[in-house]
Amino acid sequence: MNWKLILQLSLFGLAMAFATVYVIPSSVEPFLWLPIFVLCAWLIAKRAPGKVFLHGLLLGIMNSIWITAAHVLLFAGHDLDGRGDDEARRLLYIAMTRAREELCVSYYGDSPLMEELREVLGAAATAR
Repeated sequence: MNWKLILQLSLFGLAMAFATVYVIPSSVEPFLWLPIFVLCAWLIAKRAPGKVFLHGLLLGIMNSIWITAAHVLLFAGHDLDGRGDDEARRLLYIAMTRAREELCVSYYGDSPLMEELREVLGAAATAR
């Protein structure tokens, strides 16, 4: 078992996860993943002959752990569940005032704040 290789490739996967969030445009991202997967497969096959499946499986598991941890640490703070109405309203106001050309608001489930926004926007549209 080549744990050093698995750790190196999983850290590379973690770096790519950060890069896809902060650096790489989403329009380019799908074209980068295939060469990256091919490179990782080639490195595993070259450095761990005969154990390609096991190393690939462990690499996939470690990358899943890294990416899940990064997602929880980076994006869990953006979840509005458990926040008070005033905090949710403040965050919505900040998001709406930062939009330059277009604003798309989506939500899941019942939300009194989103219902209120829908009523305000509906009233503004009929007042024109």
